[in-house]
Amino acid sequence: MTRTTVQQHYFTREREGLFRSNEGFDTVAKSNGLEPAFIKSTLHPYCAYKPPKELSERGEADASRYPDSLAVFHADGGELVIGRSVYVPADFTGQRSAFFTHQYVIPEAGKETYIREPERLLRVSGFQSSYDISQGKELPELQDVPYDRPFAAGERDVQLSGLGVDQTRFQQLVQAAMSSVGGKRQVYVALNCDVSEYALEARRLMELIYCSLPYAIRRQLGFMTFNGESEGKQKIHVTFVEKGSFRAQDRNPSFDFAGNRFVNTDLSGTGQVYLDFVWENRNDPERLTDLFEFCDEALLGTDAKERLKPSIYEQLAVLFEIEQGNRSLYESDPAGRLAMILSFLSAGTVKQQSRLNELFIRLMQKESAAPARSLPTPELVLALMQYEKVAGDDMKPQLLRCLAGFVHRVTAASGEDFGQAAWIYDTLLTDDAVFAQVIREVFKAKADEAESYAAYRIGKADSIKTAVEEIGFWRKHGEYMLESDPFAKHITNKLGRLLKTNRAGRLEAAAILHHDLQRIAGRESSDPVARLCLSIGMELQTDLLEQFRLMELSGIKELATLGFMLDPVDVEWRSGLGSGARQLLDEWTALYKVLELGSGNAAQARQLLQELGPVELDRMQDAAKRLFTERLEPEYFRVVPHLFYVPQFSVASKYDAEYDYSRMLSFVAAHSKEAVYDFLLWSLGDSRFVENKGQLNPNYRAAVDRYFDRLDKQAVKNKPVMKMLLHTENEAFNALMLSVKLRQSGLLTRFYYRNRKKLMLAGGVLIPLLIVLFAFRTPISLWILSFGPAPTLQVTAIPEISDSASVHVSASAKNGNPDVKIYLNGHPAGDGKIDTEVPLREGANVVELYAVNRSGKASEPIRKNVEYTIPAPALTVTEIPESVKAASVAVKASATDRNDPQPKIYINGELAGQGSVSKSVALKQGENMIEVKAVNKDGKSSQQLVKTTRTN
Repeated sequence: MTRTTVQQHYFTREREGLFRSNEGFDTVAKSNGLEPAFIKSTLHPYCAYKPPKELSERGEADASRYPDSLAVFHADGGELVIGRSVYVPADFTGQRSAFFTHQYVIPEAGKETYIREPERLLRVSGFQSSYDISQGKELPELQDVPYDRPFAAGERDVQLSGLGVDQTRFQQLVQAAMSSVGGKRQVYVALNCDVSEYALEARRLMELIYCSLPYAIRRQLGFMTFNGESEGKQKIHVTFVEKGSFRAQDRNPSFDFAGNRFVNTDLSGTGQVYLDFVWENRNDPERLTDLFEFCDEALLGTDAKERLKPSIYEQLAVLFEIEQGNRSLYESDPAGRLAMILSFLSAGTVKQQSRLNELFIRLMQKESAAPARSLPTPELVLALMQYEKVAGDDMKPQLLRCLAGFVHRVTAASGEDFGQAAWIYDTLLTDDAVFAQVIREVFKAKADEAESYAAYRIGKADSIKTAVEEIGFWRKHGEYMLESDPFAKHITNKLGRLLKTNRAGRLEAAAILHHDLQRIAGRESSDPVARLCLSIGMELQTDLLEQFRLMELSGIKELATLGFMLDPVDVEWRSGLGSGARQLLDEWTALYKVLELGSGNAAQARQLLQELGPVELDRMQDAAKRLFTERLEPEYFRVVPHLFYVPQFSVASKYDAEYDYSRMLSFVAAHSKEAVYDFLLWSLGDSRFVENKGQLNPNYRAAVDRYFDRLDKQAVKNKPVMKMLLHTENEAFNALMLSVKLRQSGLLTRFYYRNRKKLMLAGGVLIPLLIVLFAFRTPISLWILSFGPAPTLQVTAIPEISDSASVHVSASAKNGNPDVKIYLNGHPAGDGKIDTEVPLREGANVVELYAVNRSGKASEPIRKNVEYTIPAPALTVTEIPESVKAASVAVKASATDRNDPQPKIYINGELAGQGSVSKSVALKQGENMIEVKAVNKDGKSSQQLVKTTRTN
């Protein structure tokens, strides 16, 4: 319907109607604005009247004695329907009774006035009780529905007292009406009054209930002031019924004032603030209206289903009372009350919900102005933090100052133990945006407090990683902190301590830290983060440099990790060092380059060595040698010559060596002889050892020759090594190694090399003869053995029945020839003797053994039959009483099995556990059989049946 006027509808029994041409019940007249489909689907179901049995059974003819029935409901299209049905003793025929229904249909756009003024619904005065169809089928459209005056002062209490409705019953009625809309339950009320007065009393009581309901509930609530039975009807939530018409065991709330029986009406577990308020203000409509308007405004934006929950109005009543000055309701749970306000503000808009927003601000100001000794709770802080999401721009500064004030109070109360104040920072951290804004306020007001918190966080870091993460944390939440000198000092000291505690991997950790700082700093040199990372890195490098004299590097790999500070050296950092530290840094940098650990190469290393004086060179080379404390890996062979470089000022003539090859080989040999062999092979590809056309450097050749004479006189015995050294691609080296081999070999070998041509000629005759003799040796021996006896086999006793999954088999064979094989089930099992376990399958098993000697003779086979049955698990069930009164009984059981450590246990066919279980089993009245069964992994089971009886 799109009209704005009130439509009317008449329905009764006539000789014809709007929708039927014959006699019967039908619409007899309507306003033009009512569509036929709407009338049939929406209005007709509510055109009905069931008279009281008390009157109909005695044949009461006086229509005024029959109570009328007022039905008010909300149509699916949003229209409000106000209808009244009255008893008609005789219809148009004069032969039978009927009823007449007059309905007003209020358009959705105009129904709010009726909802807010209950007298417009329950005191309508314009209803008709009959109609002459000769006047036509069209009814006028109305601008309004006429109604009588509302309750006079004091009239409400007289009405309630007359019906026997005290405070408890009234609050129960209100609660039931509120719950019925969202809870899909009907509420039935039977009044203790004369049937002729029922209509008036029901309307007045319903008006009192309606006046106590929030607007959102009223916009859905339907009610009927009389019905002959307690039957449900769509869109009708509260129905007044005839005395004695309640159905047995009805789950719906029912108020039988006539029989003094009240079902499902208990208020336990529900809040009382709302109900107490409406009771106390039942005679003050303006006060109730103020509450309902407060609720309506607070619920803007909330879900339609939420607006129908009674618990919502309990909360809003609490907030309304607080708004009106009830301090105790707030102070009993400040955090909860603020959170309650925010739950509504978050669903709507702050501008529309101005009263709630103003209440929150007033309470926030109260908390902000509290004395210094009054400390907030985490819940209160969280509640205030949530306001940041809905607060307007004009209120956010005040909120931040309030939270910062909380921080100052908590910090001051913690004294020297900052850990007691950390909770408020951690609470603020649940919202990064709020934390960042509040900590800025704290820093601006009292920088030392914010710095103390930063120091506390840094102090808790238990690893370098977590300490470095603090830089990222403050970059996100307050970059200004990174420019604070105390912060830089705390983070640098913490990282230094963490490095020292990790002494075993300190250098590696320092390298990782350096790269992390570089990564964080990025390329923005003006960024506070970059400046802080650079400062930390320089401080830690200086600290490491000062510790060098106290440290002993365990190997060259540790020196390699120092590349982050040695290759290249930061010029700004170096210039800020003292002279002693700079000299130490230069020495380590030179050593790093000589060992070619960074970006340098052999040519640069040699150039650096040539520039050193004799003292510096010796110190450099000695330091480098000490670094090779572990196995000398081939990857470092290229730098070994640098350690034995002899500068020009030490060379007596041009024939003197540029490298001390002898000491070089001795150095390599000190690690292992295998390293020397690898080094020799590697050296053949380096120009420092091999000259043009593959000739060995004469000094190097002499050094190699002396090495094998003095330090490795047994090299010839290592045939794989000699084979490798004798067959390189360098012929000069091969010749050198051959001479070494001859010197170290015995007389026979040297004789062979001197006379090998003659020996080769003689071998041409002797070798064929030896082959013939060897070929005939084996068949002859086998032919002799073939005349011997077959072996004899002895087997220890094997059980015929086994309860284990395997059986032990021990056997031995005797024969003149010790070469006898014993076969078990057709497969070789051992020579001369066996002692083994044979697996069994369930059922019959055959174990067969025989022995065969070298000549092929076999012993008589020995067969044993073994029967194996997989055992069932052992099941133990604790004793269960034969008779119990409880609805369940505890069943405890355990199962053991030698082949399955955790058999499955079933109780009444359901898996209850493995190995051991305890389960509560439900019992039915009378005799119960409980089946407990254990099943192992092989599928074997055992079970027990336990009988118990449940008694009353």
